[in-house]
Amino acid sequence: MHKIKRKELFVNELKGKKFVTTKEFIKFALTRNINEATTRRDLKELEIEGIVTLSFGGITVNLIDETELSVDYKMEINYAKKVSISKLTNSLLNNLDVIFCAAGSTMEIFVKLINKKIRTLVTNSLAVFEAARNNSHVIDVVLIGGLFREKSKVFFSRTAADHFQEFKLDKVFFSCLYFDENGDIYDDFAPEVDLIVSALANAKNSILLADSAKFKSVGLNKITNLSEITHIVTNNDIDKNLLLKFNNILTD
Repeated sequence: MHKIKRKELFVNELKGKKFVTTKEFIKFALTRNINEATTRRDLKELEIEGIVTLSFGGITVNLIDETELSVDYKMEINYAKKVSISKLTNSLLNNLDVIFCAAGSTMEIFVKLINKKIRTLVTNSLAVFEAARNNSHVIDVVLIGGLFREKSKVFFSRTAADHFQEFKLDKVFFSCLYFDENGDIYDDFAPEVDLIVSALANAKNSILLADSAKFKSVGLNKITNLSEITHIVTNNDIDKNLLLKFNNILTD
C-alpha cells in the first residue's frame, strides 16, 4: 500500500479517538497487511505533522475532526482526483475574469493550474494567494486579511465578507468538506462559510470543486445547495443517482 493511502487509512482510524495504545494500533495495522516497522515510521511522520503525539506505549490523537487536518496533509488525500477536476475546471474560465477562490487543497491545485489570463483573483487563503502569485497567468491578487488560522492557512474576520462590496465577481470557485445526496454542501468552519456565502451573492457564476470522496454525510454548517450554483465539478465515479437528480454536474 502506498504511503499516502496508509496515512489516510491511519488518520481515518484515529479520528474520533483521544488516545490509543501503540500495541492496539499496530495490531490494527497488521490486519491491513502493514508491518510494525512501517506503521511506526508513518506514525512518526504523523507526529511531525501535528496529527498525533507519541509517548511510550501510547498515541495521543490531536484531531477533533477533518477540519483540523493540516492543508499539507489534505493536499495528499485523493490528490489525483483533485488534479483531474482542477484541470477540467480550467475550461470554465474566460480571459480577464475577476474571480474569488476560497481556501482548501483543491483550490490550491486549481490555482496552480490556471492557464488563462485572470484580471484579479481574490482569496482569504495564504496557500491560494502564494499559488496565484507564482502563476504568471494571474495579473493581480488580493488577499483578504484578518486573524490567521495556522493549520488551514486561512485568514478570517467578522468584516471579511464586506470586501465583496468592492468587487463584482465573474466567478466564485470553492470547495467543501462534504456534500450529500440532497445536494446540500457543507463546511465545518463557520467564518469560511459566511465568506463564501457573501462571495456567491456577488458573483455571476459559482463553481464547486469537490472530488467524489467528499460525497458523504452532512456537516455542521451548510453553505448552499447544488441547485443554487452554476456547476459542480467532480469525478466520474460519483454516485449515479446524484447525476440523475442534478443537471449541473460536470465529471472528469
